[in-house]
Amino acid sequence: MPVTRCIGCRNYFAGPGRCPKCGADNSTPQMLRARAHASAGQRPLVGRSGTNGFAIAALVLGLLGISLLALVFGLVALKQIKEDRAQTGRGLALAGIWLAVAWTVLGVVLVVLLASG
Repeated sequence: MPVTRCIGCRNYFAGPGRCPKCGADNSTPQMLRARAHASAGQRPLVGRSGTNGFAIAALVLGLLGISLLALVFGLVALKQIKEDRAQTGRGLALAGIWLAVAWTVLGVVLVVLLASG
């Protein structure tokens, strides 16, 4: 029986099928493609886990006061995170959106104060 390396936990086990350690199904077409991709020395193609890049960008742009881009990037990040449960960063996206709103409100208040004063 062949030895299989699980794409999910990278554990070795006998034969294709479900990994006894993490339960990942290593016999689906997606897993077979990922295993072939990984055996070529490349990163596995199983989902895009980690922090969403748009969420990080939204937070950074929000901190810098670039409101419009922070708002757009934050909304895009929230949509992507909702569609792909493997991604994280919802809090970063929300923080970027709230910072964009705060900068916009501050800008409007300053314009009103300068115009009236």
